[in-house]
Amino acid sequence: MNAKIKSQDLNSPTLKPIFKILAEEIKEMGIDTVFVLMSDDMAPLVSALPSLGIQVRRARHENNTIAMAEGYAAATGKLGVAIIGCGPSVSNSVNGALYAQRSSSPVLIIYGDEVASPLLANALGPDYKRFNLLKMLETLEIPSFHPFFAKAVQSCFCKATQEALQGKAVALALPKDLQYACIEVADVEESQKKSSLPLSQQR
Repeated sequence: MNAKIKSQDLNSPTLKPIFKILAEEIKEMGIDTVFVLMSDDMAPLVSALPSLGIQVRRARHENNTIAMAEGYAAATGKLGVAIIGCGPSVSNSVNGALYAQRSSSPVLIIYGDEVASPLLANALGPDYKRFNLLKMLETLEIPSFHPFFAKAVQSCFCKATQEALQGKAVALALPKDLQYACIEVADVEESQKKSSLPLSQQR
């Protein structure tokens, strides 16, 4: 079940929102630059990055966003991170994603995705940008990770980055409602301990 989303949770000393957790994970990996085509569904994560000293480089097309991340990875040897919205943004990114998949550069593409819990009371409204992201990624043969509840997001992110660092393009599908979900700080710390283990030992 998803963590309940309450505005007061964002300032709680014992709770932390997912978008802040992911921003801190990106910073912890030593990534100083990410490439973005801003969208409303990815705004929380993108907005959290500059305050951590991470440069946000904006592109004008989804394909360019991924190409910039791939170029960054090829030039620096670091993980290239592209952040893209859902729906039309996904379909617009096909050429860039396929290029990254064939380049053997370490690239993580973080896509926005439809809400994980559309039937919850007071959930986000109808998703008019709905698109079968996972089917597209399967067709492109891009490994993907898709968390369906809040506590799985950090683990999926860590597994996705570890696989991408093996020299491949990997996608993380991030449901828009989970970005605002809050989890206990203790759970965050436990997940960080697990993420330091080899991928085969993570459960």
